[in-house]
Amino acid sequence: MSQELTSFAYDGQTVRVIDVAGEPWFVARDIATVLGARTSSDISRMADSEDKGSHRVRTLGGEQSMQVLNESGLFTVLIRSNAPMAKPFRRWVTAEVLPQIRKTGTYTVGQTPQLPKTQDELVLEAMQILSTRVQEAQAKVLELTPKANAWDEFLSAEGDVSVNEASKALSRKTAWEIGENGLWDLLFTAKWLYRDGRGRPRAYQSQVHRGRLAERGQTFRDPHTGALRHATPQVRIQSKGLEDLRRLLAEQHERKAIA
Repeated sequence: MSQELTSFAYDGQTVRVIDVAGEPWFVARDIATVLGARTSSDISRMADSEDKGSHRVRTLGGEQSMQVLNESGLFTVLIRSNAPMAKPFRRWVTAEVLPQIRKTGTYTVGQTPQLPKTQDELVLEAMQILSTRVQEAQAKVLELTPKANAWDEFLSAEGDVSVNEASKALSRKTAWEIGENGLWDLLFTAKWLYRDGRGRPRAYQSQVHRGRLAERGQTFRDPHTGALRHATPQVRIQSKGLEDLRRLLAEQHERKAIA
């Protein structure tokens, strides 16, 4: 059973930290609230499997099993998150929370008290911590760079993609999963598409002129006569449209967070 470590207050929101085998683990639900995410699962999926888990946490209603993130998992989430609060919250954790945890000696609870460290020892420890942080940050940059480059290359490329391909690209780029059906719904809600007399999706000409959408004609052979026939044009999303959709998704999630 995990032991409640301590609680911190950030912008009026309680952030709970528990001790798991001598290491601080942050309650994902609290982090989600700070970042404006709907559920703890929305942010936990951004962390690697070894950096997240489920542990018992003491609450006013008794012990509950909650999703938690270790220090590495928390920083991964904050680096990958597009939420406006991610950067200031990351600074707060680095400048206040972690130093306070280490200062109170939480990691040595139940052990024989140690003699106060000398100034040289404290400086050496600070340098080691800083070196570790720099290495972690560099590793995350290297990890995210190929994805960012791939996205930039896609946006700079000519051509267009299907709605299915666009939904996969958006899910890889953003912190929010959006399937093909969800993207179709968004395109209709945003007035990029309409349905013709037969209920088939068609692009508004205004969106085509803006370079967001395209319609590609399709042909097929009549299986009975062999004649070449024309099918309803397929809606395609251009690179500019994909970038605008990414911004639209970010605005939607920001409005939900404020509400």
